[in-house]
Amino acid sequence: MLAAQCVRPALAAGLALVVLLLGYWLGDLVFFAEKSENPVFVLLVDWAHWCVPQFYRMNVKSWFALADGIPAQVGFWALAHCLLWGLIAVYFAALVFRRKDLV
Repeated sequence: MLAAQCVRPALAAGLALVVLLLGYWLGDLVFFAEKSENPVFVLLVDWAHWCVPQFYRMNVKSWFALADGIPAQVGFWALAHCLLWGLIAVYFAALVFRRKDLV
């Protein structure tokens, strides 16, 4: 939403794909950053951890393999995380759209 207000549609779609993939790979990147001990890589991953939705936390496929189901805390965290990032995206998209000249 937000990127589509500022850039061309193809670039917005590419940016959405990058954010989606980065959000799912962020857990693995944290692991690799800790193992590499490279301060620049650790800093970039820490920055990305705050600026990108953490979609890997909402991946509940592994919980079904444990036969216990999804714990309530994981479900509430995923719902709160989705709502918060959705509100942030809509807010900034509205700010950008408000300044856009439609005439």
